[in-house]
Amino acid sequence: MSDLKNYTIAVAGTGYVGLSIATLLSQHHQVTAVERAPLWWQEHSLEWLYRLIKEPKRMWRRYIIGNALFLINIFKEKFQ
Repeated sequence: MSDLKNYTIAVAGTGYVGLSIATLLSQHHQVTAVERAPLWWQEHSLEWLYRLIKEPKRMWRRYIIGNALFLINIFKEKFQ
């Protein structure tokens, strides 16, 4: 019995159906399920912090640097 699931891919009229399927299959081994944060974290909009605590090596750049750059850009826009 195979663990692979069948997916319907709709790429309407683009001619890239073969490419889309090949890309999906080539990345199949790289996709992993991420454990969701407990309900309390989700209800308080802290799922990002939960993921940062659980996977600091992978997430620190996204949340620490990314959020800081976002806030800097917001302040630049507001005070120009």
